[in-house]
Amino acid sequence: MTVNKGEYEVLQGFHQSVGASFRRIVDLRNMNNTQFIIPTGQSGQPNSIHYDDQAALYNAGKYRTTWFDEDFIRNNKQFRHLVLLPE
Repeated sequence: MTVNKGEYEVLQGFHQSVGASFRRIVDLRNMNNTQFIIPTGQSGQPNSIHYDDQAALYNAGKYRTTWFDEDFIRNNKQFRHLVLLPE
């Protein structure tokens, strides 16, 4: 509810000690322009390459685009797809 909310330690030079669990900017006119970032990475598994791959962007105040257009997602070769099929 507050832009870039965080807390800091007064006795430690006002260095931020707590931050938001994620930040998101939603463009309701163009959902494919929605921006999102989490402070660590997409995966909760420490051995994953995606465990902390968003930390540097988060700390720099940057975002990643969140895609909502199904045709764009299906036809874009940069995205990996996981297909789950019932047995």
